[in-house]
Amino acid sequence: MKTQQRGFILSVDIFFLIAAIVLLCLPNEIKYLPYIGFLLIPLSFYMLYKCRNNRFLSYLLGIMFLINLSLSINDFILKGEHIILWQLLLMRSSPYNVITAKSLLSFVAVFNLFLNGKILHPQTELIDLYNERKTNRVVSVGSLFILIGILIYGFVYELPSHVDGYSSVSNPIYEYSIIIYALAWLNAKNAPILNKCLLCYAVVFMLLFFRIGDRSSASMYLIFLLITLYKRKINILVLCLGGILLLVGFNFVGIIRSSDDWTFSYLLPQLLVNALYSDTASYAYYASITVVAAG
Repeated sequence: MKTQQRGFILSVDIFFLIAAIVLLCLPNEIKYLPYIGFLLIPLSFYMLYKCRNNRFLSYLLGIMFLINLSLSINDFILKGEHIILWQLLLMRSSPYNVITAKSLLSFVAVFNLFLNGKILHPQTELIDLYNERKTNRVVSVGSLFILIGILIYGFVYELPSHVDGYSSVSNPIYEYSIIIYALAWLNAKNAPILNKCLLCYAVVFMLLFFRIGDRSSASMYLIFLLITLYKRKINILVLCLGGILLLVGFNFVGIIRSSDDWTFSYLLPQLLVNALYSDTASYAYYASITVVAAG
């Protein structure tokens, strides 16, 4: 890395660190919450940009950017006003909300300081999974049969109970099934028919669980397919724009499923308010507030 580039990175790191320290010194009042959001967004994007040459790390930082983007806009800048009304009456109106936001900001600011040195050098071998794949019919076919069993279970027990209206899926087996899917894929080298079966399975799984409303499970399969099928075409711009579009698309599906009014005059305002909202991230953040308050 050139000396001039290292100097620029050091200067920006110091700027974000000083800005974070200034915000951490502010009183724990709700009115200062948006300031944290306005700093967290560019800081998270800067971390992603700084590590853009490390393809494996950029995927992880891309997910962190989307989570922090959702939290910054909905939970910090908008103060959670358009999320869940009952949350506004207790923890979100307390100083513990600001303390939790400061904790997140301090973690990200310190974590950014560790993203320097060799980790910024171009590294692509970490995600060259195709070279790590093996041919093991027992593992791949066995995993596929387990996945099919999970899919049938979803058709029988989940789909009928989620036909009317929107409700969350509580069974974690669907989210964890991505681990079995990855295991099957890693052991399906030189097996074109099996790979096509796995691709078809992922498509059917996503369609089913988008219909049910379990967007988190479906999104894992979608991300896995994008990384494995288009790994050479993914860069920082595609990562950010694609992630934002997926988040908007997921929220649009959620808005349609939770309402009987599909008119443009209703859907557009709802989408503008909730376009970048991640209920998983927001609920996890609210749980963090309660942990801080309990401590």
